Amino acid sequence: MGRKNWDERIARRLRRFGREEEGALAIWSIFMLMMMLMAGALGIDMMLAEMRRAELQSTLDRAVLAAADLDQEQDPEGVVHSYLEVAGLAEHLQDVKVEEGLNFRNVQANVRTEQDTLLLDMFGKDVLPIVAQATAEEAVSEVEVSLVLDISGSMGSNQRLPRLKDAAEEFVDILLASAEPGAISLSIVPYATQVSVGSQLIQQFSVSDEHAHSHCVKFENGAFDTIELSTDDPLERAAHFDPFSPYTWGRGPFRTVCRTEPEAEIMPFGEDGATLKARIDDLTADGNTSIDIGVKWGAALLDPSTRPAIDAMIDAGEIDAVFAGRPRDLDEPEVLKVLVVMTDGQNTTLFEMDDDYRSGPSDFWIDPDTGRLSFETIEEGSSGCGWKWQSGWKWVCTEEEDEVVYYVPHNGDWRSTPYGGSDAYRLDYADLWAETTVGYHAYMRYLASGDPDDYYDWDNEPYHASTASLKDQRLSRICQAARDAGIVIYTVGFELPNDNAALVLEDCASSPGHFFRVEGLEISDAFTAIARQVRQVRLIE
Repeated sequence: MGRKNWDERIARRLRRFGREEEGALAIWSIFMLMMMLMAGALGIDMMLAEMRRAELQSTLDRAVLAAADLDQEQDPEGVVHSYLEVAGLAEHLQDVKVEEGLNFRNVQANVRTEQDTLLLDMFGKDVLPIVAQATAEEAVSEVEVSLVLDISGSMGSNQRLPRLKDAAEEFVDILLASAEPGAISLSIVPYATQVSVGSQLIQQFSVSDEHAHSHCVKFENGAFDTIELSTDDPLERAAHFDPFSPYTWGRGPFRTVCRTEPEAEIMPFGEDGATLKARIDDLTADGNTSIDIGVKWGAALLDPSTRPAIDAMIDAGEIDAVFAGRPRDLDEPEVLKVLVVMTDGQNTTLFEMDDDYRSGPSDFWIDPDTGRLSFETIEEGSSGCGWKWQSGWKWVCTEEEDEVVYYVPHNGDWRSTPYGGSDAYRLDYADLWAETTVGYHAYMRYLASGDPDDYYDWDNEPYHASTASLKDQRLSRICQAARDAGIVIYTVGFELPNDNAALVLEDCASSPGHFFRVEGLEISDAFTAIARQVRQVRLIE
């Protein structure tokens, strides 16, 4: 074959190869297959690396959280090393940084390691880097707490009050430990039948002035729909009276609806542990149970509407100046507001004086020198007709005028003037109830008239009662208002009498996990747990 023919054959083959389409995608398919294999390998190895990273991050998070705990007595860096060593990761720890002061501790830790690849090594990638970083800080920022404590009569049974005192004092110790001045405020709100606001705090509000014998507020039903308590809005002072004591106890009063002992008063915005614990230690038990009123005041002391009252008490030297501007606004992110509500029972009857007997002139007088009372009444004049000798027998009709007379209960005398003469003065009803129980007042009227109906009528006439079911509704509403405002509510049911009482408290709490039902010494565990949760460590990165 000649060279010419050979060249022609090669040329024909090249032209045919150029026209040929069979197998044209083979190279592209091989390329795509390799890309898919690489993507799959990358996905598998990345998944394994992420699992490893998540495990590493979780361990590191726990380590820095434990190290940042202000109650942690071990060296923070050593705590981090210990956690990673147990997990077999200590060799990968790069560094630990600790910053701390009186009221904070910040712990940062970094870990770097590598994950061997299973498939990517076919493509020249033998390892994937894994990096984890965690920072935790426990810092006592601004915290406002209202501690609402039951001091009703039932707390005097079964060592409840002593156990509450121990638990509450431990709560104070834990809460205030390592806190800078002004960082944490604690208001103590004792409650029984009513809440004694105290003479200094109550005068910052626009409260009616019928008397100054005690310092409680009568809230209208609508007041339990809001935690606001403006110092400008008019408030009605609760009547000072004793509906509890029988007349056989004497004149009294002995057990007033609004208690007057200093230890029963609200102690607003304190931070000195010794002072707070001394107040708690002085608490005594007496009266009915009004959880709704206790929560109303506890929540109000966390609402900025009461700030003018607190500032005024600061100006008067009653509250430390570090609390100027408290309570903070509800939307301030660095401020935690907490309401802790404790009771051993459930709402019971609240007695309130009827308007007709809250104030205004009564029919009792008092001798200021001896304190003796006189009851003013009317002796009806006699009238009649009969034969009388008037220069002869005549039919004569006579009519005597009614006469104001005064019965003196302590000796049974009737007088034409009050006991004490011109020095005696008429008592206003608001002051009368500070001189006698309702029962003994009724008894004095009976002594004057001799009619038992006078006793039974007047023993119940002057006042009315709010039922427990109404107060449960009020409690639910004020708790809802507090939760809506961002307040965290813990409730503690201590030796509760029934499951319904537990349901009422659980309804009030921020969540079922914020409700503690305890018996006996368990109350200390509950208060300790709450205090630690309030100061809980925050993972910040």
